Amino acid sequence: MSLNWNLTKIANLDEVCYEIATKDNVHRGVMAGQAYLKAESETLIWACMAVGMGGITEANHETFYARLSIYEKLNGAFLQVYDEEAKKAHDQPVTLELVKLHIGLSTNVSNETAAKWAKRIITDNAIPDAIRRAKIKREHEQEAA
Repeated sequence: MSLNWNLTKIANLDEVCYEIATKDNVHRGVMAGQAYLKAESETLIWACMAVGMGGITEANHETFYARLSIYEKLNGAFLQVYDEEAKKAHDQPVTLELVKLHIGLSTNVSNETAAKWAKRIITDNAIPDAIRRAKIKREHEQEAA
């Protein structure tokens, strides 16, 4: 199933979600002068699946942020920002302020209860991953001995 999204209810949509390319960017498929979706907005669209929430509202933005923060602590930052000077990307954890700016974002992601989300993220994924990593580490230590 495709991920469908709508940004039209975000306040200051053009400033919050879009920027104008200052030069051609083949990686994003845009030419200088064209508007394109900011990485921060694109990140929050995709993050809806990770947090099990269909969008960001005034009522749920703190829960959205809390779930995303937990997810990022377990899996690393969702957002990668490219540093032109260093010529490399670095992790940039999502902030509550960024989530607040995107109140009005909606997607076709189904909403999960807190219990269902925690089971999917922690019980079904994080714990088995930690066990697998511990087993691999133990095997490497045994091979090195």
